[in-house]
Amino acid sequence: MTDSLAKQTPKDTFGRLLQIANGNEGLDSTLRPVIDGKGEASPLRMSNAAVEIAGPLTIQSALIVLVSASNDAAAALAGVPINGFYRNGNAVQIRLA
Repeated sequence: MTDSLAKQTPKDTFGRLLQIANGNEGLDSTLRPVIDGKGEASPLRMSNAAVEIAGPLTIQSALIVLVSASNDAAAALAGVPINGFYRNGNAVQIRLA
């Protein structure tokens, strides 16, 4: 089986598609589970402002360097994009504003 959805019909690929059940309205302010095309829930819940992960999270990278900032405003001044990561001391933050 190929990883690409190109030249495949929805009926043959719907199980690999991810969705957020919200009446075809997309993301809003409510955290909702991310489910696959077969209705199986993932450990992810998403809204337009947050992501929640149930269970362990592993990030594999050779090097992650985070900007040090005291709050979202300082992170913005340092060039961190909205939804970008920065650190405040030993706490990892996500810039929301």
